[in-house]
Amino acid sequence: MYKAPVVLICQNNQWAISTPTAMQCAADTLALKGIGYGVEALRVDGNDVLGVYHAVRHAADKARRATGHLPRAAHLPRQRPHVLGRSFALSRRVGDRGVKTHRDPIRRLEAYLVRRGWLEVGEREAIAQTLEASVRDAIARQEAFGAPALETLVDDVFEEPTWLLREQLAYLARSRARRTRTTTARSPTPPARSAHRADRLLG
Repeated sequence: MYKAPVVLICQNNQWAISTPTAMQCAADTLALKGIGYGVEALRVDGNDVLGVYHAVRHAADKARRATGHLPRAAHLPRQRPHVLGRSFALSRRVGDRGVKTHRDPIRRLEAYLVRRGWLEVGEREAIAQTLEASVRDAIARQEAFGAPALETLVDDVFEEPTWLLREQLAYLARSRARRTRTTTARSPTPPARSAHRADRLLG
């Protein structure tokens, strides 16, 4: 109605934990959902980095011209489980062949850049190491601040927390205290936190 100049991106990895999109949505594509809101929508292959770039640029140009917002749906299969502690095999239906690793958008872009002479063979590994060091440093600096106060969970919800929120905060505080006591008793040295590898961002 207001034709807000905004671009909405739906990254559809085609799975919700272990449920495929086809079992959750009767529409052929999620991009069709835009029709119900009276907005144009585009569907693009999320494994094609350059295709996504051009689709987003088109949508952004249209938004800047104040001709309405434009949702875009990018389709790319999930390559890892929904959570790291879950077996990926359990997240797939029987008979599903899984992802096509040769269509990994990052590896495809790397191969393209190498063919064009814009990236040296082996240069990605050096970039990945630099990024991983940067990410780990950022995580360490943020963890040094410690956890925020529990009250910050509801500070921006209501002017004054409701009785239900206060009750939930009290329960959470008790649960956190119990976990802290249990962890301290079992392991004087807390286990190191694992960080997502930055090199995965590059393949």
